[in-house]
Amino acid sequence: MIRAQVESDAQQLLFLRNRAAHHEPIHWRDLISDLAQVLRLVATIDPVAEQWVRHRERITEIVAQRPLH
Repeated sequence: MIRAQVESDAQQLLFLRNRAAHHEPIHWRDLISDLAQVLRLVATIDPVAEQWVRHRERITEIVAQRPLH
């Protein structure tokens, strides 16, 4: 992964983290896309850690239960 992509992914992750930490709504976001971005960033740092995160994440399950508009 090129440096610019790593920086972009890290900035997006920080933005999302800050929204959630300040109890701002994130339900309108494409959380599956956000998850993919996180997994890509973690895989760049450590592929073993990426697998660890992938097996423990709950976003996919939670989004699947989200009611349709």
